[in-house]
Amino acid sequence: MRDWHLTAKDPLAPRIAADARDGRTNYADDQVWQLRLGAPSEPALALETRYGGRVGLARLVPQWTVGRRQVYEAQAYHQPPVLEAFAPNWLRVRAGLTATLALQMDFWAMESRAVGGRFVCQNTGDQPQTLGLGLAAQMAREGQTLQMFFLTLENNQVALQMGRLRNLQPILLVEDAIGTGASARLTRNLSLEPGQSVAVRWVLASTEDRDSSLLLAHQWLAQPSWDRDLEVIAARAETEPQIETGRAEWDAALAWSQQMVLRAFLAATGSLPHPSFVSSRKTNQGYAVSGVHPGGFNAPWGGQSIPEALLIAPTVALAAPDLAEGIVRNFIAVQRDDGWIDARPGLDGQRANVLAPPLLATLAYTVYEYTQRDGFLRDTFDGLLAFFRRWLQPD
Repeated sequence: MRDWHLTAKDPLAPRIAADARDGRTNYADDQVWQLRLGAPSEPALALETRYGGRVGLARLVPQWTVGRRQVYEAQAYHQPPVLEAFAPNWLRVRAGLTATLALQMDFWAMESRAVGGRFVCQNTGDQPQTLGLGLAAQMAREGQTLQMFFLTLENNQVALQMGRLRNLQPILLVEDAIGTGASARLTRNLSLEPGQSVAVRWVLASTEDRDSSLLLAHQWLAQPSWDRDLEVIAARAETEPQIETGRAEWDAALAWSQQMVLRAFLAATGSLPHPSFVSSRKTNQGYAVSGVHPGGFNAPWGGQSIPEALLIAPTVALAAPDLAEGIVRNFIAVQRDDGWIDARPGLDGQRANVLAPPLLATLAYTVYEYTQRDGFLRDTFDGLLAFFRRWLQPD
């Protein structure tokens, strides 16, 4: 996996969402997050979302206390944060709080309604050091800042509830953290001996119900380690094409484009048997107030179409062959007895009720040219032939 060194001045699209390949996406409530690297006088890091349009802005900002000094703006860091690795559902950032306090931060969208992270602080000096970690939360809706609430749990751990909306009640947990005072943040004090590293994990779970959010956050923090999950993500990234043009900004733009395509997929549902893609997956998308995403040719979540599939097929087939083959298999899965295939089948059961354009065999062979899996062509041939014959019918 390539090591990057991206700052706020470089081409960036540091958005994360649950990866369809893990099978933990929620088509009815898919939450997308974006990491913002700030300018010198701004917060150095802010993880933001709009919860599919339910709020104007929700964000988490790491804050540090080193001695009497507050460190959260980019100019206060000894080495401001740089993005060094990324995947559709994961970002890794490195920074230096001081000359002898190194910091690694992972941000991970583990499922559609839970995002988390891990702060790893290392004392590279020859003297013991103490510091404070704070994770501050903010949320606003219709121009009004939403009230936050501290919740004291049975084990004396403190959780932070970020507002109380009818359809959204997020809960933030930080390992062994406390929360007091008027500031909406969870804090933890750390002591590091020379050469020692300390890791602190956090989870923000966001469902419609406070108790469900709390349970989901606790379930993820209760896992003894996330190492195996993060290793799986890194292993996937290793298999993806790495393009080097000789110009770093071009390389970054191409890499982000690939990530955006892979992140467009959501896991299979009862309507389609394989993961399918949406036209865009942004912080203000992913939640349907009525419970149903609109269909139609112009709806970004209206279903998969052959022209769009042809556009992304080479990239997907190179990076994730199973996802590429699944696009074709989804079309055949909705085929009628007479060979008809809908032009835009969707994960929520959407249908355009228009016959798909006669390019499905072209799509299948485009995928095959990259994967070279003969079994895929054998499995899909009968459906492709029936679709071709349907197009030759007089009507």
